[in-house]
Amino acid sequence: MESTRRLEIHIEASSTVSRLAERGILFIGVSSSGTSKSTVFEDTTRVSNELQALFGPLNAKDASTGLPSANAAVTWWSMQSITTRTWIPTTYDSKTQEHKQGERQYSANTSFTVKFKDFARLNDIATDLTTQQFVTVNGVTWGLTDVTRDALACENRRNAVANAIAKARDYATAAVGEHAVVRAVDLKELQDGSETGAGRVMPQGMGGMMQMPQMLQSQTGPVPSVHGGLNFRPQDVDLQAKVKVKFSVE
Repeated sequence: MESTRRLEIHIEASSTVSRLAERGILFIGVSSSGTSKSTVFEDTTRVSNELQALFGPLNAKDASTGLPSANAAVTWWSMQSITTRTWIPTTYDSKTQEHKQGERQYSANTSFTVKFKDFARLNDIATDLTTQQFVTVNGVTWGLTDVTRDALACENRRNAVANAIAKARDYATAAVGEHAVVRAVDLKELQDGSETGAGRVMPQGMGGMMQMPQMLQSQTGPVPSVHGGLNFRPQDVDLQAKVKVKFSVE
């Protein structure tokens, strides 16, 4: 007697949810270079200490929980270790067809990552830093709180599976008939909780401030405020979940 093989349906499905950013992550570079090793290192160290003194109070902790206090403008920040580099520049003299060595150069660099809850303070501080010697504002990305991200990830996973079931039912109905019943027999998570925004937003040139490449400027990026400072506008953050599900049709 010939056996009847059940129809199998393989579906890839996804779900995406968007929420307005709850956090703004500011990226800051500190660097100095020159012919004096001690001066270069001292400049970078001094400015780094000033930034630490700035961000520390903004990240005030609740004494009972150790978590950022309710009115803290910054919820988290970090500083990379200072790195140094030295090199001897060379120039080519076309007349003598020789390479000539210049004076030895030194550089010292570090970077800060600062997560802001208070976007007004983010704009004010970013504006001030663009005018500070040895400091570069490298842009802002947008994010969500852990609580929001976890809740949306749960919603996303359920929606992705629901979308897969709906697709499978459509195919089963078309292939077998209205009486078809689909049952999930295998499920693979292809991508879970991925978080994407609009990429790192760079500050635009205003007055004496630095001018970034035009390709990095967009209508969702920072715009001049009425006071002439930076105005980073929060953007939507997208979270996505993807699944691959195998269904058996009865």
